[in-house]
Formats: sequence, structure tokens, C-alpha cells
Amino acid sequence: MNKMRNAVIVTREIGDYTVTTSVDQSPAEVFAAINNVRGWWNEDVEGITDRLGAQFTYDDGYLRCRFRITEFVPERRVVWHVEQSDTPWVKDKQ
Repeated sequence: MNKMRNAVIVTREIGDYTVTTSVDQSPAEVFAAINNVRGWWNEDVEGITDRLGAQFTYDDGYLRCRFRITEFVPERRVVWHVEQSDTPWVKDKQ
């Protein structure tokens, strides 16, 4: 069995759906990677992505989303509230 020395394990349950993610990184490394939004969503991001109360948008010409950071606890938790999302493949926009 391979033991991960710095394992960060996140489990999210939504109804009957459960997702578990584990990585061999420290909490600080994981938190920094999650909040490096431009690093994984590229330059189509505008705004501040790493501060409580900040707002940012992602717009690649096809998908446009606006988020507000409603919780920000370094190395522990970040919550993005989706304030607006134009997703062409979703029929019910509410």
C-alpha cells in the first residue's frame, strides 16, 4: 500500500453522488493550486481570484461565468458562489 505523506483528501456529497479526491500535496500547496485560477482556466479570467469578497469572471467566448468568493480560509476552505452563468447547453437557465 502506498502511503501519501502529505495527503489532502476532499469528499463532497451531493444527494446520492459522492466525489473523493486525494493528492500527495500539503494543504498549503493544494490551496495555492486551487486559487491559481488562471493557471488552470488560462487567461480568460478577469478579476481577483484569491481574496474573500472578490469577484471574477471566466469568458472564453462560448462559456461565461461570474463568481464571488464567499468563504476564504487559507489552507482550509474556499467557496465560490456562481452569480451568473451563461451555459449554452443548459435549457433551464434558473
